[in-house]
Amino acid sequence: MSTCPVVATAVTCAMTDVRPLAEVNTLHLKPGVLPSDLAFDMSITTMFINIIGTSDQFRAEGFA
Repeated sequence: MSTCPVVATAVTCAMTDVRPLAEVNTLHLKPGVLPSDLAFDMSITTMFINIIGTSDQFRAEGFA
């Protein structure tokens, strides 16, 4: 099972479980979110994915 505490609007995960390859490196969004609803941004090695029009944000640190 993964341990993913939510910190503000970001998620920090320590993956300790084994999942099918189709689920590795996969971000599941809430129903109804389309690719056109997403905005991507980078800051050095941090990638941000925002749902446009909301305060929802996913932050991947150490992304290169």
